[in-house]
Amino acid sequence: MGIFRSIYRYVVTLGGLIESDISGKTDDMLSTPSGIKATFSKTRGQWTRQYGEVREAVAQLMMVLDQKSRRVAQLREEAEATQAKLKGAVAKFKETDEPHYRQAFTELFERDKAITAEQQGLSDEIVELRNKVESYKTKLREMQTRISGLKKQESEAIADIVSSQQIIKLNDSLNELTTDLDDQNVRAIEDRRLKLLSQAKLSGELTEGELKPDLDKELLEAGRKSEVDDVFAAMLAETEASAPEAEEEEGERQREI
Repeated sequence: MGIFRSIYRYVVTLGGLIESDISGKTDDMLSTPSGIKATFSKTRGQWTRQYGEVREAVAQLMMVLDQKSRRVAQLREEAEATQAKLKGAVAKFKETDEPHYRQAFTELFERDKAITAEQQGLSDEIVELRNKVESYKTKLREMQTRISGLKKQESEAIADIVSSQQIIKLNDSLNELTTDLDDQNVRAIEDRRLKLLSQAKLSGELTEGELKPDLDKELLEAGRKSEVDDVFAAMLAETEASAPEAEEEEGERQREI
C-alpha cells in the first residue's frame, strides 16, 4: 500500500499548492517578491519530495515486475522438465508395468497443471504491472517538467504581480489628479477676442451695405463698356482675318483667266 499511497499523494497535490496552505497565507505575502519566492520554494520542496516518493514507488514496482519475470522463466524451465518426465514415466510404465511409474505420472501431471495455472496468473500480473510502470513513468516525466518549470513560473509571477501593482498605483495617482486645464483669465481673453471679431465683422457688413448701391452702378457700367469693347474687337479681328483670304482668291481668278 505504501507504493500507491505515495502516488495518490502526487495525484492529489501536484495540480497546485495545497488548498489549506494557500488559505493560511495573506494577500500581502503573495504580493511581494520575497513572499512569492518563499511560496514557490516551499512548493518546490514539496513537489521534489513527492517526486522522490513516486520514483521510489515506481522502482519498487519495477523490482516486483523483475521478480515475477524471473519466476516466469523458472516456471518455463520447470514446465519443460515436467513434460519430459511425463514422457519418461509413460515409457517406464510401458517397459516395467510398475505402478510407481503410474503414480509418478499422476503427480507430475498435477504439477504440470499447477505450473500452467501459475504461469497464466503471472502473465496477467506482469501485463498489469508493466502498464502501471509505463503510466507512472509518464507521470514522473510530468512531475519533472512541472518542477523544472517552477523557476520560470516564479519569475513570471513576480514580474506580473509587481507590474500590476505599479499600474494600480499609477492609476490611483492619476485618479487623484485633475485633467481640467481651465483658467478664468485665458477664458476671459478668449471671450473678448470672439466679441471683437464679431463687432469687426458686423462693422464690415454695415460698411458694405452703405457702399453697395454706388458699387453696383459702377460695376454695371464697367461691364457694359467691356461688352461693347469685346464685340468691337471681335468684329475687327474677323474683318482683318478675312481680307487676306479675299485677296488670295482674287489672285487665283486672275491667273486662271
